[in-house]
Amino acid sequence: MTDQEIEAVLSDSAAGARRRIEAVLSAIYYGECEWAGDILIKEFSRADEDERISLCILSGTYYLMRKTTYRIRESLALAKAFHKTVNKQIPYAEGTVQDCIEELEHCMKIFGKK
Repeated sequence: MTDQEIEAVLSDSAAGARRRIEAVLSAIYYGECEWAGDILIKEFSRADEDERISLCILSGTYYLMRKTTYRIRESLALAKAFHKTVNKQIPYAEGTVQDCIEELEHCMKIFGKK
């Protein structure tokens, strides 16, 4: 997907969860680093609970692949806030979200932002 196609999907209120996740994944792999990070955080902020599980996993992919700490504190804060609610709403995902939090904390250590 091109940047314009990604933006079009993410601004389309009729786009399904799978299509939105695919757009975020394309941004992570093919978009400019900071732009992709902005998209990841924006989508996490407005996604439903099931989408947030996927986006949490993708956030680890983004930081490890890009070797960056761009907005990592915000990503970590979103993941931790989600973890607090996931226990009650989606108990099967608790371990996955906890793993994502640990991965983001690891990225902060290895890529230099303490």
